[in-house]
Amino acid sequence: MSRLRFCFLGCAAFWVFADAQGHAPSPFVDNFLDDRFEVGADLIASSSTTHLRADSSLGILGTPLSAENDLGLPSRKLLGSLEVLLRPASRHTVRINYLFLPFDRSGSTVLTQDVDFKGSHYAKGSVVTSEFAVQMEGAEYTYSLLHSDKHELGIGFGGELVELYAIASGPNHFQQQRAQTSAPVPFASLEGAYRFSSDWYVQGEWQYLRGALRHVEGNASLWHAAVFYRLNPSVTFDVGFKSFNVSVDSRRSGQTGNFNLHTAGPMLGARVGF
Repeated sequence: MSRLRFCFLGCAAFWVFADAQGHAPSPFVDNFLDDRFEVGADLIASSSTTHLRADSSLGILGTPLSAENDLGLPSRKLLGSLEVLLRPASRHTVRINYLFLPFDRSGSTVLTQDVDFKGSHYAKGSVVTSEFAVQMEGAEYTYSLLHSDKHELGIGFGGELVELYAIASGPNHFQQQRAQTSAPVPFASLEGAYRFSSDWYVQGEWQYLRGALRHVEGNASLWHAAVFYRLNPSVTFDVGFKSFNVSVDSRRSGQTGNFNLHTAGPMLGARVGF
């Protein structure tokens, strides 16, 4: 009887050990740095400053404006960024990103100065309603100069399509005045990551973008840093900080003007991949 019990306990122990081994994540498989496919989303509590000028179609200069101070647009906005990652090989990564919660704001204020916007004149004391929006989407390729199960350092290149529009209207204007432009912007990037425990990582990236097309020039710089927690082989959470500056200068006939946007804030995100 004791021998039968010993055999039973031995088989049970072996089964528990085998089951635990079968469910224990492999260091190679359960590694954020080796995911072959990933979909992630980040929410950014941004705080921004925006400056713009919209000239008339005849080239008469518009009034330089602060969107927050002069037009009453809120400086804080919740942004949402979606990213898809593909890693066909350990040193090669492709990312596609999109702002699913874009930088759209609107406001109404009483002007404290005379304003010329897109050929329309708004007198001091007028009530003006305005809208301002920025949309960005792009793709990036990164090659890892260094890659192991503990760290990664890569350089990359890609492109962003920066689209923006601004609208102003007043009670004495029957037609809204709209300024709209877009510019493709190529960029170079540097990024790195370090795995400091089995489930915790730090990651950072810096991008610089600059380009010109048909008398429209654009440039941008972006950086972010985050701490990642690997909940299981499929789900990863992150918390960090993101900052970017976007500038577009249009000298296209009939659409001259410029804008500069700086936004920064903490971010919180999640990723699903394998």
